[in-house]
Amino acid sequence: MVFGPFVWGACNSGDAVAPAPAAVVPPMVPTTPSSVSPLVISRVVAPDTVIAGSTILFEGSGFSLAASGNTVALGGAAVSVISATATTLEVRLPLAGAMPCLRTGPQTLRVTSNGRTEERSVIVRVATRVKLARGESVNLLNEDSAACTEFVAGSDHAARYTMAVINTSQDVAASTGFQVRSAASPASAIAAVPMMSGSMSGFSTGATFAGSTAAGQAPHGLSHTDLEQDNHGAHLERQTQLVARTRSAVPAWREQTASRGAVAMSRAPMMVGQTVSLNAMYTSCSASARVNARVVYAGTRAVVLEDVASSRAGTMDAEYRALGQEFDAVMYPLLVSQIGNPLALDQAMGGDGRVTMLFTRFVNDSAAGTAGYVTSCNLYPRTTIATSNEDEIFYARVPHASETVSAWRRSMRSTVMHEAKHLAAFAERMASNTPLEEPWMEEATARIAEELYGRTFSNGATAWKSNAGWAESLHCEVYQCNDQPLVMWKHVPVLHDYFAGVDTLSPLGRAAAGDFTYYASGWSLVRWAVDHYAANEGAFLRDLVKGGAATGMNALAARTGRPVEELLADWALANAVDDRAGFTPTKRTLTFPSWNVQELMAGLNAMNGGRYSAQPLRVRQISGDAQVAVPQLRGFSASYLETAVAAGGSQLVELRGAQGGAVSGAIRLAIVRVE
Repeated sequence: MVFGPFVWGACNSGDAVAPAPAAVVPPMVPTTPSSVSPLVISRVVAPDTVIAGSTILFEGSGFSLAASGNTVALGGAAVSVISATATTLEVRLPLAGAMPCLRTGPQTLRVTSNGRTEERSVIVRVATRVKLARGESVNLLNEDSAACTEFVAGSDHAARYTMAVINTSQDVAASTGFQVRSAASPASAIAAVPMMSGSMSGFSTGATFAGSTAAGQAPHGLSHTDLEQDNHGAHLERQTQLVARTRSAVPAWREQTASRGAVAMSRAPMMVGQTVSLNAMYTSCSASARVNARVVYAGTRAVVLEDVASSRAGTMDAEYRALGQEFDAVMYPLLVSQIGNPLALDQAMGGDGRVTMLFTRFVNDSAAGTAGYVTSCNLYPRTTIATSNEDEIFYARVPHASETVSAWRRSMRSTVMHEAKHLAAFAERMASNTPLEEPWMEEATARIAEELYGRTFSNGATAWKSNAGWAESLHCEVYQCNDQPLVMWKHVPVLHDYFAGVDTLSPLGRAAAGDFTYYASGWSLVRWAVDHYAANEGAFLRDLVKGGAATGMNALAARTGRPVEELLADWALANAVDDRAGFTPTKRTLTFPSWNVQELMAGLNAMNGGRYSAQPLRVRQISGDAQVAVPQLRGFSASYLETAVAAGGSQLVELRGAQGGAVSGAIRLAIVRVE
């Protein structure tokens, strides 16, 4: 650099003055030619097939020396420039989520430098290419692989693929909408096409997701109501919170035994004809009412009491005795061998080795619509909860005024098994100081307990993995043969309603007040897992009910040894293709070994075609150049689509967010080829 002279001068006053201006010499700069060298790309250094995030090197001349002076695009997506010289340009493709949905094949890269543009073709793979044999399936369980899929058919035959778009979030409230765009033509990207709601197959628009009493009518006055299940689910949530904030039960019992003495702690056995006074409580341990009840039955494992204030008190002794005897002979042994012991706390409590069943109008009056319930209040000593009955007890309703005794008994028998299972889970977990299960899982395993009880009436026709259908189970429940109680009737019609509203519902809990479909979908999910991952059904269920460090889906994943997302993907596909006519999946987990769900739904339809669809699962059709909007997909559920691919062709399917942007990070895709 050249500097001018630095000169000082002085005035008479002697003040300093600024230096005199010097001659300015401009800095030296590179000589610019009168014309820019033409842009020439002589060589492209890249993998044989370029994937999202790959680096590409262009060699040639005429590139801008500043990286920002070069722009590169692929199908409308900007490509990042990493570095530039006069003869090289290094770029990196965006990640899959920022790439257009493209078929695998030649794509044009546009390079612009110094106002000149050159194009070069490279083989690019953005879409996850799916070419399956009939019956084969694949789960795309990472965010990038699920966003853009290319379905391929062989040259000699067309293909049909079923897709389950799954929301892997375990938060029931985490709903997300999305768009599905498809293109069958060999375009470089999916073009914008008119949005439509999507045609559906196998879906009866007359189905409702919440089975009201009126909507659920069937022969002989059968119904399934939302109020009972809604109240029951909320009650279990309260019980989980109560146990979480209350001190451990076993140390409390030990302290009370030490203060009272073992003899004083021993409970005097109740005898037939005796009248006892007990506390009844529902919403809170402190909000209790006294119930005077007469002992109607005192057996080996059950004591049955009737509220003396019930309108039919003293007239139903035979029915109550039959319930107690069936519990002693059938239900209790089944619970202990397959589920858990409702008397797991009995020794610590100083009990008499029997479960107490209190049939009381308190349930009818205070928990309207509820058939029965268990409260953990009674499993603590009175030094911890003053209103405790210090007894393994469950409460159940008495017949309604307009209900026949036979109809009450027909429904109540499986309710006894259901509530005894809740009692077993509470007792087992409180005995080991283990947190109570999540309500949906608690209900799902209670429904499995009912299912096991229902097997005792079928002479092996509904045995584990028997693929039982309507004739083996629901037929005799609905049409009252062989004194068979209502068991699977409480499962199957509600599963029908889950299928009909599958986008907006979830097996992990209620989507809204009045939604109880999770009782059936949760049962289906756990039953499916037991069928595929249990070497011994009883051992698997006992471990699941007894519990450990994990709860809910994390507990089920621990028992199966499979990731939660994989369980959802396979169960979701099984819902769509199990027992599909003329179809057998290659992967065994795409089946329901214990139940022929297609036949069960067909049986419902034959019984009441106005209420039930033979194929209620909502499946949207999308093929060719189309676009479908799914307004809502509930956490841990699935939306179903099918696409047809012409022989020798391919079908591009892209998932986008509700507004056309990137799809939610919880969205994944499970695929099976069905034709």
